Amino acid sequence: MGGDFQSQGQVQTFLNQAEFGMGPQEAGDAARWSHGGSQQPTGTPMVDGGGTITLESGVCEDVREDLRQRGHVIGRAGPSSYGGYQCVRREETEDGEVVYYGGTEMRKDGMVHSF
Repeated sequence: MGGDFQSQGQVQTFLNQAEFGMGPQEAGDAARWSHGGSQQPTGTPMVDGGGTITLESGVCEDVREDLRQRGHVIGRAGPSSYGGYQCVRREETEDGEVVYYGGTEMRKDGMVHSF
């Protein structure tokens, strides 16, 4: 993930694991959203009132409509607008064994290898 989406995508995939109990692959495969067009990290003021949220096709129409009803502007973005993702998660079992789990981006070419 890079550019404006980098921090948004990292938070989404992290929260998918930490808050929603997803594994690394499921967290990366989950539908993503992106917000742009408002305050920039340069400190320049917002010019369009709040920006636009784009949602991947996996986000259902009920959620899209709920966001519209709350005043959000919903836009469209291409499939490559949601970054790239690779993850290795290290966990230690109760008996001290270390286990690694991996996930890679379904939106791009990638593969997880076992070792």
